[in-house]
Amino acid sequence: MKKIFIAVGFLIISFTGIAQITYEATYTTSTFDYPVIKYFNHTSPKWMVIDYNNIYLYNLDHSLFRQIPLYDDSAGVQYLSDNLFDTDSSNFEYIFHKGYSFKIVREDNTVLFSRDTASIGGFALISDLNLQQSIFATDSGTKMRIWIANPASNRYEIYSLPGTLACPMDCGGIPYQIINQGTGGLYSKNLNNPYPNPASSQTNIPIELPQGINKGEIVLYDLKGRELKRYTVDRTFSHLLLNTTDLAAGAYYYQLQTTKSNSNGKKLIVIK
Repeated sequence: MKKIFIAVGFLIISFTGIAQITYEATYTTSTFDYPVIKYFNHTSPKWMVIDYNNIYLYNLDHSLFRQIPLYDDSAGVQYLSDNLFDTDSSNFEYIFHKGYSFKIVREDNTVLFSRDTASIGGFALISDLNLQQSIFATDSGTKMRIWIANPASNRYEIYSLPGTLACPMDCGGIPYQIINQGTGGLYSKNLNNPYPNPASSQTNIPIELPQGINKGEIVLYDLKGRELKRYTVDRTFSHLLLNTTDLAAGAYYYQLQTTKSNSNGKKLIVIK
């Protein structure tokens, strides 16, 4: 009896789940600039767009948060902060760049700093990436490095800044990791996890202040990046007991902020 083998071909089809891509908003400017997400120490992340006349800050839902007139409409803006160049978080300050000179200007047009024949970072509007090698968080505070273009003596000058760099986080409460680039990189300290987490009525947040720092603040945010609460902490206690009964069920994140550095974020889940 002959055995008959029948080869049967199977068509294998791979199905891939397709997530919907949803249109949100359009930003139109009079320059080649583009919208970027900008992180701050004392407000939630904002979309930032710059044209020849203004800096525009938009909330994450694309509603206008702030319009800041530029000090000079023929120059570029390289950096915007709410407390890096002074300690008044009610005003924004920006590096205003024109040729080989720049100023640090408050949004009320007060000039905080001015230097001729100087530059900082690469010239690229609103690109903080180029300034990561020019503004540093160090163990002795925040530093700014300026290139002085002088035919007789090209050199760098180092300045100490009164504020701190913002520690960015994404909207899901998972920390955006800042890579430590040796002695010149940005610094982000990991926090220990809260417990219990999820929390129904209260949770313990471990406090570990950086060396040489005796006081800081635990700042609590919602998932839209809006600041909800701010707690002053010091070395008296090793934990902050956080009451969660007045928080709606959901996810939150918090950050330790000090004059030396800001930690990355930790996610906290509240249940009812």
